[in-house]
Amino acid sequence: MPPLPGDPHPSRQSDFDGLDLSHPGVHDSLETQRNDDHPFNVILRMNDFNEGDRRVHDAVLYCKTQADFLKLSGYPLFGNHPNFDPQVRKVAQEFNQFLDKLITLPGVRTEALFSKLRILLAQGESYEAFKAAMNELDVSLKCNTIWENDSVAYRCNTCALTPCMSLCASCFQAANHEGHDFTRFFSREGGACDCGNSDVIRPIGFCPRHGENAVRPPPPSPLIVSLPRHIFQKLLVCLFLEWRGFKDLYSQEREAMEWEEPFNLAGFCENLVNPMLLLINFLQECVNYGGPMREAMAEILMDKELYRELTKRNSDEVDLSASADMSLDWRTRSKFHADRMSIFSESLYSCFPELDSEQLLECECLLDELLFWVIRMNFPQNLINFSLSMLSEPNYTDALSTRFFTWYPLVANCVRRLCVYQQLRERNSDVVQSTCSRLIHISVQMLSSEALCKRLNEKCDLVKVVLNTACYLLTEYLQKTEMTLDPFFIWCTSSKQLEGNQCDWDVMLMEKNATMTQHGYWFVMGDIQNLLAHPSLAISTVLHPTAFSNTYTTLLNRMQGMNVNWRIVRGEHRENDNTDLVQRSFTLEFEALALTMFNFISAISQQQHFVAAVAFFDKIIVALTDWIQTIGGWATGDVLICPKYCVSFHLPLHRHLSTALSHFNDMELFRRHVEDFRNDEGLLRRILLHPLKIQVARAEYYAGMWVRNGNQLRVQAIIYAQPHINASFQTPDLDLIRYCGANVDPDWFIDALLHNFHLVDVFRFPIINKELSSSNVLDVASEQPDVSENNEKTMAVGTGRATPDEIADANWERCAEQIKVILKDLPPGKADVVMAALHARSGDNLVYSKTNPPPKFEKETPETLPELAYVFNEDQADVITRMEWVDPMISSALRLLAELVVLLTNCGASNEASLRAEMVNTLASGQQTHSRLRSVIAEKGSRGAEIVDPLFEKVLKDIADFTEPIAVPGGQMRQGSYQLKSEVRYNEFCPVLCQHRALSPKSSAAVLMDVEKMERDLLGGEEKIVQMWIPYQLSDFSDSTRHESVRNIGRLLLCDRFVQLSIVVLEAGILGRPEVRETTTQLVVYLLTLAYQYMATLPPSEKYAAVSRFRKSYLATEGLKIVQLPLLVFVLFIIECEKRGVKGKFLEKTMAGDFDKKRIVGGSAEYLARLVSLISKCDDGVQLSLLSALDDCTKDKEVEHKPEGNDQKANQDRKAAAKRRREALFAANKKKNSEVMKRLMEKEGLTQKDIDSIDTTQSRCPLSWFSCAIDLDPERPPW
Repeated sequence: MPPLPGDPHPSRQSDFDGLDLSHPGVHDSLETQRNDDHPFNVILRMNDFNEGDRRVHDAVLYCKTQADFLKLSGYPLFGNHPNFDPQVRKVAQEFNQFLDKLITLPGVRTEALFSKLRILLAQGESYEAFKAAMNELDVSLKCNTIWENDSVAYRCNTCALTPCMSLCASCFQAANHEGHDFTRFFSREGGACDCGNSDVIRPIGFCPRHGENAVRPPPPSPLIVSLPRHIFQKLLVCLFLEWRGFKDLYSQEREAMEWEEPFNLAGFCENLVNPMLLLINFLQECVNYGGPMREAMAEILMDKELYRELTKRNSDEVDLSASADMSLDWRTRSKFHADRMSIFSESLYSCFPELDSEQLLECECLLDELLFWVIRMNFPQNLINFSLSMLSEPNYTDALSTRFFTWYPLVANCVRRLCVYQQLRERNSDVVQSTCSRLIHISVQMLSSEALCKRLNEKCDLVKVVLNTACYLLTEYLQKTEMTLDPFFIWCTSSKQLEGNQCDWDVMLMEKNATMTQHGYWFVMGDIQNLLAHPSLAISTVLHPTAFSNTYTTLLNRMQGMNVNWRIVRGEHRENDNTDLVQRSFTLEFEALALTMFNFISAISQQQHFVAAVAFFDKIIVALTDWIQTIGGWATGDVLICPKYCVSFHLPLHRHLSTALSHFNDMELFRRHVEDFRNDEGLLRRILLHPLKIQVARAEYYAGMWVRNGNQLRVQAIIYAQPHINASFQTPDLDLIRYCGANVDPDWFIDALLHNFHLVDVFRFPIINKELSSSNVLDVASEQPDVSENNEKTMAVGTGRATPDEIADANWERCAEQIKVILKDLPPGKADVVMAALHARSGDNLVYSKTNPPPKFEKETPETLPELAYVFNEDQADVITRMEWVDPMISSALRLLAELVVLLTNCGASNEASLRAEMVNTLASGQQTHSRLRSVIAEKGSRGAEIVDPLFEKVLKDIADFTEPIAVPGGQMRQGSYQLKSEVRYNEFCPVLCQHRALSPKSSAAVLMDVEKMERDLLGGEEKIVQMWIPYQLSDFSDSTRHESVRNIGRLLLCDRFVQLSIVVLEAGILGRPEVRETTTQLVVYLLTLAYQYMATLPPSEKYAAVSRFRKSYLATEGLKIVQLPLLVFVLFIIECEKRGVKGKFLEKTMAGDFDKKRIVGGSAEYLARLVSLISKCDDGVQLSLLSALDDCTKDKEVEHKPEGNDQKANQDRKAAAKRRREALFAANKKKNSEVMKRLMEKEGLTQKDIDSIDTTQSRCPLSWFSCAIDLDPERPPW
């Protein structure tokens, strides 16, 4: 049986068995070609002739004449069409027979065939002349020059409309980009030139050859490429015939290997592609001619009628009058069907239930089959280049893009199989990375055009397809979440204790998902970012009936609470850190969700699209509420804490909600829409717990509580705060905590802070019971009284700034006297300082009036005061079981409070102000190169640079000086860098932001040491300060500074619980407890300073209530006994002044307001002076104390300067004053004793009459006397 003409290759022989091609019609048609001098035979035997032989030239012209005749006759490229003239049909038949003899499957494997074809393509001209002619006619609208990976390309940010725009060197150099912001880069995944594409680049960036206004030559003759058209068709059919039967070859190969796994599919495909490289490269060469040649190739590929003719013929329709031909008919149809089905997988139905594999994989033109083989052959680069090289042709881009994204799920299925293979091979050969790079090379050319994306969205529901594909790749393996809010599991220490009780919420199991472990999903992530970088597409996605609410939220749900970390409390250390899994988790959330989130947010914000903003918020809050209810377990009431020993850093639902609340704030209608959510305090309380838990976990790690876990949490804590991605993790978490904290009861929030940071192991506080209200809770702090453990009823009500609280005045002397109790615990030399600070503060110095009556403290006794205590005991603590953990946890909680109150990013600061703060903070750590500084600025989404770049240079010029490059030993140059200006460092450096952004406490400590050095240089030798304090600055609490929704965040610092926390921390500092460092005391002082600064901005009624809370008395079981916060601060201030010997000077400067500045320099005395100055503006008790202390200093100075003769009078005055103080103290003690006796009588049911009747002489009792060896009282009787 003779083989198919042009295909005698043994491997293909079975395709044509049973077909008899030897019939008279064939021989008759070939009769005219038996002459050796016939032009067709001359071409076929061209190797026997000299290329310059006239006969060759004439033969080529003859072929050209035949092709022109068929073109003018309108005869199709393939088929036997009876409706045409028989003579035309005969010419077509002979011409096709000639081409079938010339272009054979064995022939395309050799270079000799393509030498002949180049002569034919030139159609009688020299090869070089023909190329030049085609080049002259190549004036396409778009350039579309293709390059592979690691090629040089250009990007002009001035001209770009999308971030992925790129230009080839030729177009860039031909255009005028002088003065533009452009970059020259190595393309990692390959690309195509966008010159002429007005969807991605402004017309000012076009070169003269491309675009609507390019100079164009007159249209060429329609016959200019009549002959190449026939050659193109034959070559394409030849290529596809070579690969049809892939499934059979695959099965044979697997059987030969006995189906051993893993099977190297990529290598198998490469072996099939390699024999066709000459053919593919020749096709690419033809397209590269440009102009009419490229147009002809594109037309042939898109010709549906041609493909129908090539594939329609069945075995019973063979025309015996025609010769055998090279076509795609019934002889290979079944094989091709099997090939197409091999690319489909039943697993696709999980995310694409509506798929019909038969209909989906139906090919309609040669382009469809070409794209199929691109996918089936594992995306060979040269075939990709060939497919993309015609994108500049009208309609070709739409045809290729529509088919590619219709088959996008099949693409993902192929990639997933490669990931499984690579996972089994343990990355011995990385085929996934290169495959994904080639895929991006395809899709980026399509998704860079917003207009094309809109058309694709209409034709094939592009957004839904891409998002469903992401779900398909990422949700293959799931597990039940280990997160819970059920109080029953608060003390669980491992996931094993949850077995059988997990919540019904599925999250990704990354270890088993090969797509994630091999990073095979990133091409989809890149496509999502490129797609949603177009604002119109992003908004239409949010408003899509299912793409966002179902598909995208499914992705969010599957990552919400994944990769839970359990702290190893006891036992052996973790053997394997598995940090690779941790890094992949962050990479996945960042690439799949964070960037996508900012694309949504940016599009909605730019267009102020209220409907989309509301849709985004509503769908996220529904998903988040569902999650909270699911993990709630049996918890029905208020939940205060998360489980103690586990944490997940992955809360995408929280971050989407946070970003929406902060970025849509400019839309008034949106603010109204979320008002009900803002007032739902019960929901807000539960929402903030998990972001808060992340801050706790970081604090635990830095305290050293996760050492048994190895690097597991270290890596997460560092990645979480990385400067270039913190806008996607750390910042939205903090924003959400701030939003919730500003809208819940402040006492509850501080309680949540204390419990989650485990500070209940260190301190004991009175219980505060408040009813949870769903109404607006903004005024709770100023309206609801604190209910202590003893049901205290001593709440003071402020009556105005001029009237100090009577309880505070009454207890001043008692507080001062009780401070003496701690003298025995103070370091050597400090007792005298305390005594000096308490000198001459007697009741005679108080001035009473009708509005400021004498003290009444009948109710202020230790039995009725709420109790505060330092209760830390390593043996009895639940979580903080080591002394060295105490201070890090306290300081972390206080720092978080400072960050919530001070930082303004996303809650009021402009883009420029936020960028400036970040750049100042980065430069404060040392000199930075331009590229380094730019790289650490976090961008929000695919088009984040559009916000940063216009401001970056302007801000950089304002805040930094440039240091020129300098030569260093070795013949190298040190890069030029930027150094922060001294005045900017002094005025704008924010320690709170520095500590917030620091990857570890050590890194922020190094920056703060540099700042301290600068401050000491400013002070010079003027005064020696042993310990400089961190230069915390005052904040701005005006209404315009913060969003309305977080404007009340300062009330966290005015609640009772914060006052109590401040007292116990300050007391621990006074007592010199080693576990509480001075930096922690300073944080309390700073927060109190902010509290009084904020207090001064409140309306009078709220301010007076706040003053009352701060003036409240507490019973401290350690040290001070009965304390009041303002007076405690004042005493600390006096102590520090006495230690430095600057009491009088500082009192005068404090009264004059010299310390009442945003930024000061100094140590504890200076910062306490600033606090006392602010307190005195709100609290007259401290104001009077300042006046009294200053008066005492003045008197002491006068005494020092008086003659010695007046010493006796001065001594008498001091004795009289001391006597008055003793009498006042005795009177107070007498009153106190009488109150105690009264309560005891009530308790025992006794009256005064009963007491008087008691015989106290004890005459009825036998007396026994003992002699004491040390009792030397001479008046005592000797018996």
